[in-house]
Amino acid sequence: MGLDIVAYGRLTPINAGDPDGVTVYVNPDFPSRASEFKHPQIYEAEECFDFRAGSYSGYGAWREELAKLAGYPAVKDSSERLHGHEERHSHGAWAATSGPFWEMINFSDCEALWAPSTCAKLLRDFIEYDARAQAIGGWFYDRYQLWHKAMFMGADRGAVCFH
Repeated sequence: MGLDIVAYGRLTPINAGDPDGVTVYVNPDFPSRASEFKHPQIYEAEECFDFRAGSYSGYGAWREELAKLAGYPAVKDSSERLHGHEERHSHGAWAATSGPFWEMINFSDCEALWAPSTCAKLLRDFIEYDARAQAIGGWFYDRYQLWHKAMFMGADRGAVCFH
């Protein structure tokens, strides 16, 4: 099992009967991340890009490194909703209400999507932190570049979808 990502650029609403359309799913736990979309609605995309974000644990490790890069403090998650009382930078992001990559770190890792405004904000974060991410290099920066590309497409009247 793993997390697959599809980025769409320049979405246009189309007839609901079109079998080639893109159906958006607004995660009810994070409606603000997809506020521009009407649900249910079918869209046509001018461009599409997909990649595998990794296994769920691999994506979690990458997201933890992203939270560390963004400067969130390592704290314990008192709710025990994930890894007990381990100190993690992602727990610091969950405790925050905003910040670099916050919309990404404090988000579902299963079926959901980000609308253009969320992608545009995250794109600014990816641009701002690129040199620091490049200094980390390796597998982290390889994934960072894929996410950056996805945010670029999603910010262009598109979406980034989790499957």
